[in-house]
Amino acid sequence: MSRWIEKEEKGLIEMKKLLKDKLLTIPQFPEVVGDRRLVRFLRGNQYDAHKAVDAYNKFLKFRKDNNVDQIRQEIVYNGINNAFLFPHGKVILEVQPQIAITAKGLDRKGQPIIHETYNFNPKVFKEKISIQQYLTFLTYTLELRSLILEDLSEIREREYLEAHPLPSQRSNGYGVIVQVCNIRDLKGVGFAHIQADGRAIVAAALKLGLPNYPDFLGIGIHVNVPWIFNTAWAFIKRLLDEDIIAKISIIGTEYREILLHHISLENIPELLGGDFKLYNEPYEFNISEDSPLYYPGAPLTKEYIPNRIPSFVDNKINNNSTNVLFESAIIESEPSTKYNDNSFDSNGHSTYQQEDSKTEESTILTIISSNLLLVLLSTIILVLFTIYHTEKIVLIVFPLSIAVLYSKDV
Repeated sequence: MSRWIEKEEKGLIEMKKLLKDKLLTIPQFPEVVGDRRLVRFLRGNQYDAHKAVDAYNKFLKFRKDNNVDQIRQEIVYNGINNAFLFPHGKVILEVQPQIAITAKGLDRKGQPIIHETYNFNPKVFKEKISIQQYLTFLTYTLELRSLILEDLSEIREREYLEAHPLPSQRSNGYGVIVQVCNIRDLKGVGFAHIQADGRAIVAAALKLGLPNYPDFLGIGIHVNVPWIFNTAWAFIKRLLDEDIIAKISIIGTEYREILLHHISLENIPELLGGDFKLYNEPYEFNISEDSPLYYPGAPLTKEYIPNRIPSFVDNKINNNSTNVLFESAIIESEPSTKYNDNSFDSNGHSTYQQEDSKTEESTILTIISSNLLLVLLSTIILVLFTIYHTEKIVLIVFPLSIAVLYSKDV
């Protein structure tokens, strides 16, 4: 039986023919030049081999321009194997808590879990981190995911072959390609997240991730989705392929049963009501000659490799906004439960606790006044709607109210 399904086999043959010379001149990292990576590019380009090759060549250029091979070696051989150790990692995880990836928390399909949160003050983010720094962190994150997915895929495929030693015992397309289960908690997303600078960072992140790391997503679950996200989603959907959109579920606050359908309770992150307490625990890579990530000439001992930060020279963000992630925020003033650097020990185990959200006095006053105005305008809309029973009132007054509230940010 064939390792890949028919269209993948045909696409691989064509890709390898077109890339024959190129594949011989680059480092033979399994997760870069191996069949799985090429199949991911095929899947991400609707099985069009020529488009996949074009995308793959751009991926190789991205790696060269931004020293991504160096980043790869740092992760595997220099112990930069969890998000806290990435450049700017501690700052970003403090402002935007997230589980970059965990191989110890899996969904019911055996996919590693990612958990991202967005309940942060974008003004604070702007003050602490620039877009370039965020993209640097994101590059390390995507490389870590790539390495872990390749590692798990090869381990599971070897287990399958060991259990099915005869070709006649194997199913067609038995090759294993592990993907991720990405949970995005959108609590806290407000108007500021869909304004110009917010859209700019989303576009920059998608531009970095989608073309260079295709076919990573197995399932995406968006929870605590506010109504304002519909506007952002309309923008984001234009940047996604239909097969990616089909993998994404949009859910409000009643998400528990949906999560349990896909993930057992012990693997649901603690902040989502589950029992999974680890938070960006280190991933130890096997570097022996028979390991999934071994390549000819690979080091067989862990050694120091100097750190080189990638430089993003073509992120399409002008100089006036490179240090702006979002211009302003609508945040909740009540205490919120959040991850914190001090809430986890060296092994990534949670000592998680409740903390009060702290903001500057001026920020709080601005938010309170804006919310009061929004309440007043919303009340006017409801009264007019009740009296006249017509949607025209809403269509006229609501956009006007939003324009009044946020004209200062235009």
